[in-house]
Amino acid sequence: MKFDIKKTIGYHATKKPQIFERPGYRCLCIDGAGDPNGSDFSINIQAMYACAYGLKMGYKKSGINAQAYDDYVVPPLQGYWTISEAAQQRGTWTKADLVYRLEIVIPDFVPDAFIHETLEATQSAKADIARINQVYLGAIAPANVCHILHVGPYDEEQASFDQMQAYLDAQGAMRTSQNHREIYLSDARRTAPEKLKTILEVTITEES
Repeated sequence: MKFDIKKTIGYHATKKPQIFERPGYRCLCIDGAGDPNGSDFSINIQAMYACAYGLKMGYKKSGINAQAYDDYVVPPLQGYWTISEAAQQRGTWTKADLVYRLEIVIPDFVPDAFIHETLEATQSAKADIARINQVYLGAIAPANVCHILHVGPYDEEQASFDQMQAYLDAQGAMRTSQNHREIYLSDARRTAPEKLKTILEVTITEES
């Protein structure tokens, strides 16, 4: 049976904000900085997908078959976004000041030892791919979050953030940080900007 994480709660966002307890995840990660429209961002994505598909194909061939899942769909690319300390200090920023961690979640039934072994093997076999050795195994802590589905260009996300903020104000909830996570449900290379689907997620605390 093939597992698809997009069918789980963390990926069930709609155009209306929702608050829920998001589970924790293990994930492949790579760190970066700067304008995501630049070549560095694309290079990091290529390295991430090389490792993600190496792990997925390795698991499919392994015969581990944990919890009846012998295969899985590679989860969507995610980005955890903030800005540089310098930009925070001066109070203004541009895309050049962005700091991010790209993530691809690993289903929880894939064994840790298998992940480490396969990641190392993939990095060795595909050493010609730039920055592949900078991909590492990380974690996303479980959290109380609010998310919303943004449909449209990335540069118009602020409207969705404003909608989410109005909802949080009405619920007596507050963001714990100005950092946020984006889950890319669409392939920007093959999707018109007005049709892009992106889940925007922020961690929150609710008044007792």
